Amino acid sequence: MVRPTPLLAALSFLTLCLGFLGCASGEKREGLARVDELLTRVEQVQIESLAAREKASAAFDAYGVIVAPDFEGDPMVAFTDLVAKIEGSKLQAKKLEDTVGPMRELADSVFRAWTTDLEKFGNSSLRQASQARLAETRSRYSAVHDATVAALVSINAFNADLGDQALFLEHDFNAAAVTVIAAEVPALTNQARDLSARLNECVTASKRYIASSSLRGQLDGPKPKEEPQVVVQTPAAPVRKLPNPMADGEDTAQGTTAEPAAPALVAPAKRRPRVDPNAPPVNTAPPVSAPENTQPANTQPVAQPMDNLPAPLPKPDTDLKPAPAPLPAQGGGNGGGR
Repeated sequence: MVRPTPLLAALSFLTLCLGFLGCASGEKREGLARVDELLTRVEQVQIESLAAREKASAAFDAYGVIVAPDFEGDPMVAFTDLVAKIEGSKLQAKKLEDTVGPMRELADSVFRAWTTDLEKFGNSSLRQASQARLAETRSRYSAVHDATVAALVSINAFNADLGDQALFLEHDFNAAAVTVIAAEVPALTNQARDLSARLNECVTASKRYIASSSLRGQLDGPKPKEEPQVVVQTPAAPVRKLPNPMADGEDTAQGTTAEPAAPALVAPAKRRPRVDPNAPPVNTAPPVSAPENTQPANTQPVAQPMDNLPAPLPKPDTDLKPAPAPLPAQGGGNGGGR
């Protein structure tokens, strides 16, 4: 059996240490990458919540056109539009639902690793500060998760009730049938108002989480306020539909009094795009301009060539003498001789 030499043993130990350090640094990078990925998942919840509110509001508008007291449109076109808008709202609700599972799994991984790493602190004050940050972050994430689950329950019930309305009208779309389903309008209006509030809470909770947990330098700063511009618009003809509590402002063209609309959605939080470390560097230095001539310009008048001089002006004729008077004619002397 060949015994290892001291040099070989030292090299093996050094390789083992470097491998351990490499794994440790890789785990650190992976942990931060998971944190950033969780932020992306929360942003996706925010985006899908905004889209779900828009789709559900469009479906309620299509329903309001049909059940309006003075409906004057094409019944086939109106019914087809209602079915399409309800289907769009259902598809968007499914997209919002698909964001919950991956976000929850990633959050469990992030918070589990964070809790484990609390035992690695040697500084007790830093450990306590990190533990407090963990509790705050977990609470903000729980608010996002719970608000999304509650909004999903509300939007699924809303879409199901609208689907029942369309199913009722599919075989019996006339004035008498619309009078029957008109009794469901107040309940659907309340559902729309509740759904709007729940989706607003999803966006608000997501914005709080993104604002507090974004990586350094990722969150866009507040933009300067711009002066509002007054735009004169020609008022459009009022659309014959029911007031929509999910819209920014309810339509009161029908002369009905409804409850106040749900508050408008807050502006979504945005992060700056991540920088790819493998991308080639971008040259941000200003372009180098040619050196300017620092010598003073010659201000002396440049002599013009003789060929370019203007022609001399004519000399005034001041040396000429006045012309003498004409002599008298000699014809008188010749007459006297005759």
